Amino acid sequence: MHPVSTEGDHLVTKYQVSSHEFIFTFHLKDSITFYDHKLKRVVTSPLPFHSFVELSWESKIEAFNDSTFFINGGSYGFYILHLNRQTGIITCDGKKELSSYKITRLFVDRDKRLWVCSSEGLLQQKLNPSFISSYHFPPAPGDALTGGFRCAYRYKSKLYAGRYSLNKGLVILNPETMQPEKQIDLYGGNNGWNEVMTMEMYHADTLWLGTNAGLLWFDTKTNHYGKVFDEKKYPWAAGMSVILAPVNKDGYAWMCSYLEGLVVRYHIASRTFVPFSSATKPALPFDRVKNIAYDSYGDVWIGGHSLARWNSQMQLFDTLINVYGGINKFNDDILTLSTDDNGSLWLHNAYNGLLEYRIKEKKFVAYTMKDGLPSDVLESFSPVINNDLWIGSNSHLSKFEIQNKKFVVYDQQDGLPEHKPTGRRMYFDSDNNLLYLFAGEYIAKIPTGQTNNSGNSSDLLLEDLVINNKKISFQPGNEIRLKYNENNLLINYTIIDFEKSNYQFAYKINNAETWNLLGPQRNLNLNNLQPGKYSVQIKATGKSGVEKIKEFTVTIQPPFWKTTWFLVTIGLLLAGLLYYLYRRRIKQVRQKANVDKLLAQTEMKALHAQMNPHFIFNSLNSIREMILSNENKEASHYLGKFAQLIRITLDQSEQSFISLRNTLDYRSGILKWKIRNSHFTYSINIDKALDMDETVLPPMLIQPFIENAIWHGVSGNKKKINVNIDFKKENNNLVCIINDDGVGIDYSRKNREEKDYLHNSVGIRNIKNRIALLNEKYNLQSSITITDKKNIPGAAETGTLVTLHLPLEINGE
Repeated sequence: MHPVSTEGDHLVTKYQVSSHEFIFTFHLKDSITFYDHKLKRVVTSPLPFHSFVELSWESKIEAFNDSTFFINGGSYGFYILHLNRQTGIITCDGKKELSSYKITRLFVDRDKRLWVCSSEGLLQQKLNPSFISSYHFPPAPGDALTGGFRCAYRYKSKLYAGRYSLNKGLVILNPETMQPEKQIDLYGGNNGWNEVMTMEMYHADTLWLGTNAGLLWFDTKTNHYGKVFDEKKYPWAAGMSVILAPVNKDGYAWMCSYLEGLVVRYHIASRTFVPFSSATKPALPFDRVKNIAYDSYGDVWIGGHSLARWNSQMQLFDTLINVYGGINKFNDDILTLSTDDNGSLWLHNAYNGLLEYRIKEKKFVAYTMKDGLPSDVLESFSPVINNDLWIGSNSHLSKFEIQNKKFVVYDQQDGLPEHKPTGRRMYFDSDNNLLYLFAGEYIAKIPTGQTNNSGNSSDLLLEDLVINNKKISFQPGNEIRLKYNENNLLINYTIIDFEKSNYQFAYKINNAETWNLLGPQRNLNLNNLQPGKYSVQIKATGKSGVEKIKEFTVTIQPPFWKTTWFLVTIGLLLAGLLYYLYRRRIKQVRQKANVDKLLAQTEMKALHAQMNPHFIFNSLNSIREMILSNENKEASHYLGKFAQLIRITLDQSEQSFISLRNTLDYRSGILKWKIRNSHFTYSINIDKALDMDETVLPPMLIQPFIENAIWHGVSGNKKKINVNIDFKKENNNLVCIINDDGVGIDYSRKNREEKDYLHNSVGIRNIKNRIALLNEKYNLQSSITITDKKNIPGAAETGTLVTLHLPLEINGE
């Protein structure tokens, strides 16, 4: 759709403003047309140039906003158009922008920054003006200037700048335009009076100039000047190279002679001077003096090749320091000095970064490149302004925020001159919040009340990830997962900022308390990462103080043999194997225990079986003797008793333990059986503490000892024998004592060996074996001792003493 035009004319370019609004230009008409299709309105406005000359088919319209547009010329430059949306009138002032560039296209980005495609390349509109304004003052032809600016002082509508040169040492500038109004050769030039190092104003309308040749006064009304010191009146001031300090709050101003052992205190009200040197009282503690500063406590600090304090209250020098903080703490050369209102002294000794001396704590704190300084070599300090210390170094200007210990760094992109500072102290114009930095032929003006507000940058972006120096992952995202052997990482990141804000970067891992500084470096190396999850934060800080933080995670997966599922599986397999081995061992132990138990029971029954024939053999011998002696009636009686004892013996042989009562009943029967032998008597004694029904002992255990006493305790000379049987309770043991007065076991054993060497006492051996089996099976501590009485000291008779110990409580019964 095109508006009506003159016959033969053709359209050069068009632009659609909205769904129903358009802008047209034509080749032959020196006008531009706004067309509203909805309202059927056509408004034609004149252009201040010839369309067929300035526009061509390459001309394009680009909107800056809904009322401002750009159109590039057919040859060079572009024009700015303004649309009145109410009237439809388009105006242009006719000024051609970038008239020396061949422009092919215009583009406006989201930050409303204009980009220009030209024959010379891509041009970018700078939205923010340079933060720092630098002014160059080259020497005029024929001028012999030997040094740069060192100091300045603004008074009323003039800025007085001191140059360290043999000529034109004082320059008077317009502070608004920074144009020189007058340059003065002090004392005709070509002398040290033009080497101006410092300037202060102690009295109205009069500047004091500290020069390499002495101290001058300068009348700002008349531009007249002269020497402050009459060398006849003040002989100590001869040849004094003067460094001035401002007025202290106590009404004194201090000055020193550079690298000479002289410090002077000047009382403003009385205009009197008091010099201090090594020869005065109080004496100056060191000679090579360079600078002076006043602390927040009202005391004066003298710096140079040592650091000394003048105590204003005590009126003496009470402190001398020649070892400082930092890595180069022994560098005894303080180049610049400043103080704050918080009780700290700020200084720089050569190649040692920034030092803070906390006066009350008597402690140094060092700040270096690791903390964000662009260099550890510092050239110039400002006064502390609103808790900010400005620091000049080669090609950089740093603002150190004292409260949060943060550095903001500026460079040439912010308008800073390339030359390093030539003045050790920056001058602060407190009335206008302007700071002046001196760098050779340049004076830089810095607004301290604002910062370069560069907020038109993108977020922090991860460009790529280099793994083990070979594998590259582009735009890896916020969750990076890698194998266990992919643990050497190079992370490249960037921030798109067309204002070149010189971002400083830092990082920390797993929410560490402090940031690790990277400076302007735009990559991060993470080497030899162990398996695990790492939370990584990268921070970009611009000059405006705006921080942009990118947070992402890096997960290094463990090898499969360290994974949870593998360890759990191995643990379950080991647990299963151990359980299987445990169950198998338990089964083997139980099988062995059952076999052992059956074997022990079998052996005990076999022992019983051995003992029973022994008893039967002995009993039948007694009956046989009765029959041979024709004692048939008694033989018949004892045969019946014998049958009853045999039945009891058979019943008890099936039991492991019987009660003490049953044992005594059985023994009584046996003894009555034996009592028929006239040579045999017995007695049984039972401890009242024993419960005869609850106390148990193995059957047939004491019978063999009684039989041995009856059968083997007599001899040809010893026909009668007494047997005493005692049952006692001692602690938790049952003690059975069998005591006879026979010939004794030793004699009896010898007698049996002579008669029959094949005979052996089966009963006693069986009892010992039974006790051993009982101890093993029931975990008992049973014991038996057999003693011949002749072996007992003090024994009055012969015989055998048998002592049997059994526990009263037997587990398993």
